[in-house]
Amino acid sequence: WNERLGAQLCGEVKIRSLRERWYHEHLLHWRRSELRRIDMKHKVLMVKLHSLMSYIRELRAIWESKRGELTVQEKTQRARADRILSLCLQSGHGPQVVEPLLEEFSA
Repeated sequence: WNERLGAQLCGEVKIRSLRERWYHEHLLHWRRSELRRIDMKHKVLMVKLHSLMSYIRELRAIWESKRGELTVQEKTQRARADRILSLCLQSGHGPQVVEPLLEEFSA
């Protein structure tokens, strides 16, 4: 019985060691994925901030009569870009992934 117990304990140690390695690899992969998502969100937020600042500059130029009103095309382009960036924030993926999917869904 001593040998069987030793063999069983040795088998359990191997299984636990294997599970520990798998868990460690999974945790490492998940953490890297989370860091990529956070980095992408940071980049998207920076782009949104720059876009908002540009929009405010355009509005100031309109108020100061330095340029004409925003055209329908400009409004449409801005709305589309904002939609893409919002989807990027929600999904954690970059515009290069989100934009084709939005085009496919909109078609």
